[in-house]
Amino acid sequence: MLVRYHTGHGRVGRRDQVTFEFAAAYRHYHAALMNVVVTGKASARQRGMFKACKEALAACRATLKPGKTVGDVFDAHARSFKRSGYGHASLAACGYTLGATYPPTWMDWPMMYTGNSQVIAPNMVFFMHMILVDRRTGLTMSLGETAIVTKGASEPVNHAPSALVMN
Repeated sequence: MLVRYHTGHGRVGRRDQVTFEFAAAYRHYHAALMNVVVTGKASARQRGMFKACKEALAACRATLKPGKTVGDVFDAHARSFKRSGYGHASLAACGYTLGATYPPTWMDWPMMYTGNSQVIAPNMVFFMHMILVDRRTGLTMSLGETAIVTKGASEPVNHAPSALVMN
């Protein structure tokens, strides 16, 4: 049920899942990416959770525009998860800006949460992460990518997988 920063204490099983969140850095600028890899065949529930994450990420991408607020992006995320039946499993934030920060962190300010009135402007860079933690089933699912705000539609720096990764 952990979605970040834990290693060790076991082996990946035949029917398991692993969350990957990583970033590349060049001159201290980061481009984060997040996804889940399922070992073996994904269950119908895992596929449904992935679909919900993909739809929420698309809703956030469509909202990440100049003049909108950071809170607007979060609200698009929350509405999408609620529509797909996963409102109970979503987190209270869905991303943050990336800047010229020093490793080991790439996280900047502001966080994407409801009511955040920070206005989005061209050339801002955001990492948007769709994370579900479903305590009822014991499953998590994540999908995220980095995008640059332009005068029009946001421009992805990297691309989250369009299909659930299985090995």
